[in-house]
Amino acid sequence: MEETKEKFELAEIVLYSLGALFIDGLCLLLDLTVVGLLIAPIIQSLATFGFAFILRGKGDKESLSFKRQIGPQTLNFLPVLPTVFGSSLRRMIAHNNPKVGLIAGKVPTK
Repeated sequence: MEETKEKFELAEIVLYSLGALFIDGLCLLLDLTVVGLLIAPIIQSLATFGFAFILRGKGDKESLSFKRQIGPQTLNFLPVLPTVFGSSLRRMIAHNNPKVGLIAGKVPTK
């Protein structure tokens, strides 16, 4: 039995992107205070982990694996940048276009 992945519709991409931008905006406001540098990475990590569950619901069984989580979770420690939006948008594009995901996985590291 062949497994199929459900693609993200345009409305879902817009909705999830707006949610990610809201979380990044909230974390930006928190980052402008010194206390936010401790709280914002936790909020962004929870949002990134939640998005991995959305991907799993779309048929991506590897979305919760350690090797797929380490990159986006590490990016969450960068202050001020919209990391949840960027990583979720990249993952939605790679999920909808498997060729893009394969190319991104074979980028030379030299």
